[in-house]
Amino acid sequence: MAGTEYDNSTDLRQFFQAVVAVDFVSAPTATGFVSLYAIRAVDGTNYDTLDSDNDARADKLVAVISLIDTTAAQIRSSNIFTLPGCKVKFILKNSSGQAFPATGSTVTLFSQADELQ
Repeated sequence: MAGTEYDNSTDLRQFFQAVVAVDFVSAPTATGFVSLYAIRAVDGTNYDTLDSDNDARADKLVAVISLIDTTAAQIRSSNIFTLPGCKVKFILKNSSGQAFPATGSTVTLFSQADELQ
């Protein structure tokens, strides 16, 4: 199921980073990661169709965020990625080898200015 809608049709920001904050009960595998997918509503209303399991396809992948194999709280950020000027919802796929905690985990989206001074 896709998450909260982000409307980029007004600000038209181009560059973004995602930050994942999680505190696993059991440590993820040493090669654990999460994948962030962006599902777009290019016409402003209708989102791309997902399959019956709500799995996003590879062409929707915007970031892969590696995780640390620890039970301590961790904050991990993505590389910079771009988004189109439309409404977007996100799907986070967990490939950590452990279940995400029921509460307290967050994914935060940060936009970057087009020009660095």
